[in-house]
Amino acid sequence: MKKTPLLSLLTFLLALPACNQISPLPVAGTIQKEAAGPLIKLINTNKARYLPGETVTLYVDLTNTTSSTFSGSVSLYFRSLGRSAGADQAQNISNLAPGASTTLTFTWTPPSTDFKGYLVESWVRNAAGNILDNGSVAVDVSSNWTKFPRYGYVSEFGSGLDAGNLMWRMKNYHINAVQFYDWQWQHHRPYSANSSWKEMANRDVLGSTVTALIDSGHSFNMLAMNYNLIGGGYDNYWSDGSGAQVGWGLFKNDHASTPADQDLHPLPAGWATQKLYQFNPANTNWQTYIFNEEKKVFNNFAFDGWHIDSLGDRGPLWTWDHQPVDLKSTFVPFINAAKTNLQKRMVFNNVATYGLDDTALSASVDVVYTELWDDSFSDDYADFNTIADRIRAKTSKGIVFPAYMNRDYCNSTPDGTTRFFNTPSILLTNAAIFASGATHLELGDGENLLCTEYFPNKKLQMSSELKNAQLDFYTFQTAYENLLMDGAQTSTLRTDVTGVPSSTTGAAGAVWKLRKQKTGFDILHLINFKNNLSSKWRDNTASYPVPTVLNNLPIKMYYSGSLASGKTLWVASPDRDHGKAYNVSYTQGADSGGKYVSFTVPSLKYWTMAYLER
Repeated sequence: MKKTPLLSLLTFLLALPACNQISPLPVAGTIQKEAAGPLIKLINTNKARYLPGETVTLYVDLTNTTSSTFSGSVSLYFRSLGRSAGADQAQNISNLAPGASTTLTFTWTPPSTDFKGYLVESWVRNAAGNILDNGSVAVDVSSNWTKFPRYGYVSEFGSGLDAGNLMWRMKNYHINAVQFYDWQWQHHRPYSANSSWKEMANRDVLGSTVTALIDSGHSFNMLAMNYNLIGGGYDNYWSDGSGAQVGWGLFKNDHASTPADQDLHPLPAGWATQKLYQFNPANTNWQTYIFNEEKKVFNNFAFDGWHIDSLGDRGPLWTWDHQPVDLKSTFVPFINAAKTNLQKRMVFNNVATYGLDDTALSASVDVVYTELWDDSFSDDYADFNTIADRIRAKTSKGIVFPAYMNRDYCNSTPDGTTRFFNTPSILLTNAAIFASGATHLELGDGENLLCTEYFPNKKLQMSSELKNAQLDFYTFQTAYENLLMDGAQTSTLRTDVTGVPSSTTGAAGAVWKLRKQKTGFDILHLINFKNNLSSKWRDNTASYPVPTVLNNLPIKMYYSGSLASGKTLWVASPDRDHGKAYNVSYTQGADSGGKYVSFTVPSLKYWTMAYLER
């Protein structure tokens, strides 16, 4: 639904100067070419999330794209923030002919600690022991999705849909909860007892398809969230036999109270309704009515929760009896009443941060979800971190930012035409969001990305290059979730980068130095905006250039307190070796700015993270 905003794999096996390398890599100082991926096609797991003590099944899909028969081995290495988290495993391969494919299956039981992310590295060697290919996959061991949400969506519910394959592809990006967007019959009557129905845009919905998607998601340990507005009604809701009443509405003036005066959201011609009339979330009669309607949904579909949407700030509003309504103050009481009545999981959309602080502080929601727009307070890369810090000051719940990329370019695409997302703008935005400690609602319907607030819009597609890069980025976010989303706080400690422009504000033309701290770690995120001409994250014209790779960056990272001897400094990037962490050497020093460690970052393309054990 349209909101009103306040109405190829990208892998570089580069030289590692001054690097203490650990198995299974070549000896220090050797230079490898960019991986062409001659053997590994995909590495994936059987679930998106695992309960503590649950066994992980891993699949390494191999296709021999060389002209020679291959014999060798595939080794798996299990890592937690760079350190070993389990015994290495290996399997041999014999006589894999050119063009032939095979799948190796491994099992691993991670440590039983709850809320931990792991990186599983895969390295392919020939019979002589030479590395020919590598890849990785992440494992999230979490008893609940709320700490490390990776939220996706589905918006297609017609016939002929392969629900298992669609959810499997989303699982490969570690999506652990799915919003079922516009699946319902009518907003004020979401459940239909028929086997099929028309949704808002007059698209076909089959109840069997909805059920298949829910069941498939559950098989991968992905939650299913039922989408509906906090207060929406179709044309003629007052006379369609539903029982919904005009007196429960929100009105645009303080002297009239008929449907003609009711606040509404217009919809395109040809849709099932031309308007969505708005109800007052604070009206207890409306609450009783819509909660009963939602109970019908939960009694007939195995949804795990309610994704409650809103339309943001609607301006001055009044009740039917002419009392002013502070709309944002109605959200938390409605959410908490819904939780009490339905006993299901809750997610609420604070559009453009409207009402965000109260929701983060007091609402019974699983995660904090705020749809970001081009507003002056949320249109720069650095605003992701500012808003995340604002949320983090009130709650430790996971943070989800819906943020629609290349939107103007998407909207200008003629009907029936398909264009591609701009890869650099997607990856730079995801780097900024992930480094800020949040996650990006963008991926759904298999391997599609959102370019507008209307989720079925598929005018822009991911290229193969972007799909592969996104796999690395989502693997990185999951593997390093304990550094990214587990209590890290923004730090003002100084960092000096030599040889290139840098900033602490996400400025265009410079490397963004974003410092974080958490118990046991000092963390530095470097995001490469050096080629960017703008600091705006959306890239409406889909024109941002590919960043130039910056090699061997000298870093001086200041720290406070004492640094015990023998602590390790790690460097990792989704752009290099599929997220593998390297321990790099460093020197300690002090000057007028304080105590620091000096080291060299081997490479920076989009995003590199350094973290110092404390």
